[in-house]
Amino acid sequence: MQSKNLITIQKLVEEKIPQKEVENFRKTLPNYNVGKKLESKAEIEPVVAMSNANKRFDENLQRLIDNKLDETKPISLGNPWDILKEAGIPDLEMKVIAWKLKQKSNQPNHIYNLEDLKWLVEAVNDPIMVANSRTVKGSQLIVTELLDTKNNTKFTVVLRVKNNKINAVDSIYGRSKRQIQSAFENHEYTYVNQEKYDNYIK
Repeated sequence: MQSKNLITIQKLVEEKIPQKEVENFRKTLPNYNVGKKLESKAEIEPVVAMSNANKRFDENLQRLIDNKLDETKPISLGNPWDILKEAGIPDLEMKVIAWKLKQKSNQPNHIYNLEDLKWLVEAVNDPIMVANSRTVKGSQLIVTELLDTKNNTKFTVVLRVKNNKINAVDSIYGRSKRQIQSAFENHEYTYVNQEKYDNYIK
């Protein structure tokens, strides 16, 4: 049995499954030390990790929409990818409390469809712009390409580091062209994809 488990871990590593998931599998084994020296290559992990995080987020989002999810629990968006880290966002897991998604989607000044948030993880990691918040010190705004179909705006994720442990999602809402253009013109951004910005603003 130990040999079979070791082969399984070797395959996980060879397929470049994120190290955290390799560790989670190892914890299910009778002998936790099996294959302990085998490690997935960190430089390969983000692509696989982002795909897995996107799938898990979308599944939890659908459960939330179907009223089958405990709304007090956090939903993970995974760790930030290279673009976000280069924009100054710490390499900490991004999380949002489920009830906050529902609350924000029903907020009178920016009501939106929760279904529009599918593929949010990939959109967050490949944004139009990352900017510092004007109103909340230490918060950063990630302007995505995801369309808020009710308001014809682009979804923006507001991140704040909480207890030096996670990137907490404080808000998600649609941001207008005028607001995005203002952040660009006032040089408030820490990252901008010029091509995506130009395509949206024109």
